[in-house]
Amino acid sequence: MERAYNYTAKNGRGMVLNGMVHAASKPLAYARLKRAGFKPLRVTLNAGGTIKGVFSKEFDTQELARFYITLGRRIQNGKSLGDGLESAIDYVSDPRLRQAVMIMRQAMIDGQSEHQAMLAAGFPRRDCLSIKSTAEAGKAATSFISLGEEIQRTDAIRRSVSSTFRIPKVMAVFMVLFIWAAIVFMAPMTLTFLKQTGLRLSFSPFIANYFEFVKLFNGGLPRHTTTTVISSCLYFGAFAGIAYFLRSQTFKDMLDRIESLRTLSVKSDHAALWNSFVLLYDAAIPAKEAAVIVGDSAKRLDSKRAFHKMGKLIDAGRPLDDAVTNAGFPPVVMNGIKAAVSSGSIVQGMTEMAKNLEEDVRVMTDLLQENVKLLSVLFVGLGLLLVFVMTYYPMMASVMSNL
Repeated sequence: MERAYNYTAKNGRGMVLNGMVHAASKPLAYARLKRAGFKPLRVTLNAGGTIKGVFSKEFDTQELARFYITLGRRIQNGKSLGDGLESAIDYVSDPRLRQAVMIMRQAMIDGQSEHQAMLAAGFPRRDCLSIKSTAEAGKAATSFISLGEEIQRTDAIRRSVSSTFRIPKVMAVFMVLFIWAAIVFMAPMTLTFLKQTGLRLSFSPFIANYFEFVKLFNGGLPRHTTTTVISSCLYFGAFAGIAYFLRSQTFKDMLDRIESLRTLSVKSDHAALWNSFVLLYDAAIPAKEAAVIVGDSAKRLDSKRAFHKMGKLIDAGRPLDDAVTNAGFPPVVMNGIKAAVSSGSIVQGMTEMAKNLEEDVRVMTDLLQENVKLLSVLFVGLGLLLVFVMTYYPMMASVMSNL
């Protein structure tokens, strides 16, 4: 796990600077600062920054895309890269990205090239290699803009897919909290009220068992605080275990057996991966190296294996379309690459294939969202029924039995 460290260091010109750097350990923090051209004077752990880093281990994608595009446009308008980096410190709000910009700027002041400074600052290796190839040809501005636009497209796809299940997640959390509140507060109050009315209590087997469970959960009525706390910990612990399982690879493998979800997952992953591959390929990065870099960023294991195998096949002398065909890619990718190669414009063909994959993902996501909305309505209905059964029904049943 990476930790955040505050540092005081001297740059190559002897100026004392303060900032924050992320590294797995204090020695690695020192090493990272030295690699960026700093002379560390003091490095101390930043607990608050470390805690924030647990929830955001990488750069904020929207911030990174805006930084790349803005930087590229400034360079196109005649500004130097150093000026662009200096101004970026003012508008970048992501602390991790802001610190990377500062380190990159200082590394360039100390004489490192663009891609070396980016590597020292912790930018993605794919982005560094893309800038390395294009900067030598004076096309760094175009490359920065292309990187930013690609990140925006990829982020939009992933946000669209993840937002599909946002409402069910919120509703599930609400129901877990409501059931706990009903067991700990509502049901004991209801049972106490009914006993005070003097009515002849006659519960159905379901309601009777429910109230027995409530008594067991709370250690009797009135509730025993220690028992209630222990029961609550077990209750929330059980749902935490369920949530952990739902995020596990085992559950993802189970979902992957559903054809529609598998197709959506595959196309979403490959849309992002082939966008990255096109950027590297167009920047004259060797295809075998680009395949390995892109494969390392794959979300799916089968996608990662396919790209790594493609890299090995290309390294063995196989042409791109033949390597893709024999690497285990899905048919839509194999057909797209064959069409790109036969068209004579591989970059344009791969770009069109990636755009087609993006469009397929959008259509499938919209359809999935419609189905999830229908299920959400049913879930709300069941939730309202559960609220009625756990609150009003016991009182109504008792009153009706005394008429």
